[in-house]
Amino acid sequence: MLRWRRLRNEVKGVLVGGLWSGEPEVVRREAKKPFEERFVAAKDFGVRLGEVEFKSLYVKDNIILIVNFFEDEIREVVWQCEGNKIPGPDGFNFNFIKESWDVMKGEIIEAVRHF
Repeated sequence: MLRWRRLRNEVKGVLVGGLWSGEPEVVRREAKKPFEERFVAAKDFGVRLGEVEFKSLYVKDNIILIVNFFEDEIREVVWQCEGNKIPGPDGFNFNFIKESWDVMKGEIIEAVRHF
């Protein structure tokens, strides 16, 4: 069944300039041509910003955003969370995380720092 379907869907050749060609390279080139023409990237999108000035952060503020969290900061946030709420699809609520903190803290800290 698969062999029959493959043979049925196979392109045997193409008509190029009124002549039939069954050469694989010609078939590939002609099959690819309409897609290349349609999906060519535009070099100029016509966007002109002129004198627009973008807001930027001060270096001090940027450093605050990229510095790693301390373990105490992460623990404090976990302890401030409602204990019965489930943060994700795994079904573990914050009471479970608080009770298992000594076992789980390494992975939680790693996940927060990676994020």
